[in-house]
Amino acid sequence: MHNRWNSLLWGMENTPGYTQHGSPMDNGTKAGLRQLNYRPWRSIMDNKLNGKDAKLLVKALAQLQTDVDEMARKNKLARWANEIQTPFTLGEVLPTFAKHTLDRMRQSIGVRGISALNKEKLAGALEKAVVDNVARFLIMLDTHQYSLLKRVVESGGMTEAFAINDLQVEFFRERGLLFPGKRKGKKVLAASAEIIAAFKKEDNQELRNAIQKNTEWIRLAHGLLYYYGTIPFSVLMDKIAALTKAGTVPPKRIIDVLVENALLYYGRFQIGPAGVYHREVSDPAGMAQEHRDRPNLGYFPFKYDEIWRAGDEEFVDKNMAFKRFAKFIMDNYDITRQEADDIVEECVLIIRDPEEPNHQMSEIFSFLQSQLEFDSFDTAQQFAHYLMELHNNTRQWALKGYTPNELRQAERKHLRLLPSNPSSIPGVKEGKAIGRNAPCPCGSGKKYKKCCGRGGQFDDVF
Repeated sequence: MHNRWNSLLWGMENTPGYTQHGSPMDNGTKAGLRQLNYRPWRSIMDNKLNGKDAKLLVKALAQLQTDVDEMARKNKLARWANEIQTPFTLGEVLPTFAKHTLDRMRQSIGVRGISALNKEKLAGALEKAVVDNVARFLIMLDTHQYSLLKRVVESGGMTEAFAINDLQVEFFRERGLLFPGKRKGKKVLAASAEIIAAFKKEDNQELRNAIQKNTEWIRLAHGLLYYYGTIPFSVLMDKIAALTKAGTVPPKRIIDVLVENALLYYGRFQIGPAGVYHREVSDPAGMAQEHRDRPNLGYFPFKYDEIWRAGDEEFVDKNMAFKRFAKFIMDNYDITRQEADDIVEECVLIIRDPEEPNHQMSEIFSFLQSQLEFDSFDTAQQFAHYLMELHNNTRQWALKGYTPNELRQAERKHLRLLPSNPSSIPGVKEGKAIGRNAPCPCGSGKKYKKCCGRGGQFDDVF
């Protein structure tokens, strides 16, 4: 539980707008607090605290999320409140912003020596700084960002806002590239006359070539983290360079694109003492230690196309085990394909990032029972079969992208490979409670009471 709290708090402290002194948290905080839902907080509360304390903490966390959601709603309304008329200059628009907005711009652009208390001087300094840094900002864009900015410029300085989230709007506003507002009741994004002129001046083939490279680096970084979970920054750089044959590209160039652009714009990974890690990794330090515990195991050698596909934000690795499990759920419950896929995808996430490895199957069954009704012991046994197959064929973060089946022989002493046949699980075949001294059903080789039987978690599964 300690690691889960650290992970949550670290995510909050690194969310734009959050400080330990209680400043308002921005919209990205909701993503940092996603764990207040089923996974993993409710199961932790149920299993680790006494009943009274658990109820109080769950109530407090629920209220916290309600407060954060309300704050995010108000911030979102305020962000789009101003009526925008084009054309306009930076000198006209910057003084209309609140001090905290200007201060955020100051920090993002890197303006020093100006106090946030003097709004007039700060706005004047930012006006010059934005123009001076336009070329630097443009050279770090990817195709999505470039296309949006180009559309605004070609539309006379303003276009309707769609397919862009609040985090991305803030990215553009904090650099002075685009400003949100409304026009005739519709949300719009607008660029100042200075930005329009600078974009037209800088927009050439050299810039577009750089943007293509940026796009490739960002997507490959996302793909590598999808499969590895966490990875040292130096290793990430080496792998991107190897995949793209970018040996002549200065490492700082790639770092700038990933840290100053992708990290802040997409929010799909974070950086900390443990290295670079996927946003779904709840305990980066623990996952990094899992990797160090396997010094003789290299990272799975994915091909370029595999990493490229995994870099898509909507990508889910639907292997045959995934598809068979989803089909089984669809065949036995009145749900859609998408709903079945979502359930299996959550199971995959628990497999890749369990609260406690020794209680992995119990956690999955708890989740499934919260979504589906098991009408018989036979149904539970069938679920066990598909879960075992899914587990053993899922590429796992702790295994550096390998599946347990791929490492069955090479790393047996490190694996928690589940039996391929559910009838081989002690206590399941007869439909009876598992004996405290019986071998644990998870396949660890330990006694049940020393493994998944601690606290009686597995008793509720079968």
